[in-house]
Amino acid sequence: SLSVPWSYGNHGRTTARSQISTGAENSYEWLLGRMLEQDFAHDRRVAFDVTPCPHQYVEAYDFVLHFHHGDSLKYGGGVGGLGVPLLKAVPAWDDVRYAHYHHVGHWHQLRDYGRVMVNGSLIGFGPYSQWIRASFEAPQQLFYLLDSQRGKCHVTPLWVREQAQPKRSRA
Repeated sequence: SLSVPWSYGNHGRTTARSQISTGAENSYEWLLGRMLEQDFAHDRRVAFDVTPCPHQYVEAYDFVLHFHHGDSLKYGGGVGGLGVPLLKAVPAWDDVRYAHYHHVGHWHQLRDYGRVMVNGSLIGFGPYSQWIRASFEAPQQLFYLLDSQRGKCHVTPLWVREQAQPKRSRA
C-alpha cells in the first residue's frame, strides 16, 4: 500500500504568522490533506497520515522515516547554509522519536545529508529565488529507494520538466 505522510507548512497558512499550537487548523494545506484522506478512505491501497502534528512518522521495513515541512528551521543566510541548523535539529527530533531518515521540504533546494534529505522544488527557480539570491536549481524532487536490508540507496533527482541551467556569459 501507499503511505502518504502529510505535513502542513507555512505556504497555506491563513494567518500572517505561524501559529504553533493551532498550525494545522489554520492551514489550507492541512484542510486539503483531510479532504484527500476522506476521498481515499475506502481505498485500501492508500493510507494518508494527516495529523495536526507538524511531524509525521512512517515505518517501512524495519526503518522509521520522519517527515516535517521544514519551515521551523532557521539559518539567516549564513555561510554554512541550511546544513548546520538542520543537522543540529536531528538529535532533538531523535530525542522525541528516533528515525533512521529525516525528510524536509520548504527550502526549495535538493540536498542529501545522509540521514537527512531536503526535497527540491516543483516550481524551481523563480522571481522569489532570484530576490533572495538563491542559486539556480531546476524543478526537481528527491527520489531514493529504501532497501529492506541496507536502507537508503540510489538517490537521484526527478526532474519535473526540461529546463537547462542558465548559460553564463563572459561579457
